Amino acid sequence: MKNQVIQYQGVLINGNIGQNDELGRAPKGVNDGNGFVFISHIGDVYPSGLLPIKTGNIRTKSLTEIYRNSPVFQNLRNPDNYKGKCGVGEFRYVCGGSRSRTYAITGDYMESEPFCVYIPKALRKQKKNVKKGYE
Repeated sequence: MKNQVIQYQGVLINGNIGQNDELGRAPKGVNDGNGFVFISHIGDVYPSGLLPIKTGNIRTKSLTEIYRNSPVFQNLRNPDNYKGKCGVGEFRYVCGGSRSRTYAITGDYMESEPFCVYIPKALRKQKKNVKKGYE
């Protein structure tokens, strides 16, 4: 049997599926229920292993039905529904923040990513308009 070499650099740079988008970035959605699910040993389905929101059980519904029809999965697939700066940021389709971390810190997986320091253009414009009103 040949020795198998695992190319970790490729996994880290390209993501788990080994493909990049047109800008050379790894694809979004590895751990947020967008193209990925976690199924527990008893059949419970979650958006990821780190996002503890049960969306169904494969013993009572098909995985396809759960993935397509669960409000949680539907919300996660639509970054326009994210709250705060994550929902208005120009990079919401590329980034989206960590829904798992957001849930752990705020209790709401749709909230803004708490550790993101980026201020979207839409919010910068609002801030400038507020300052002008007080000057």
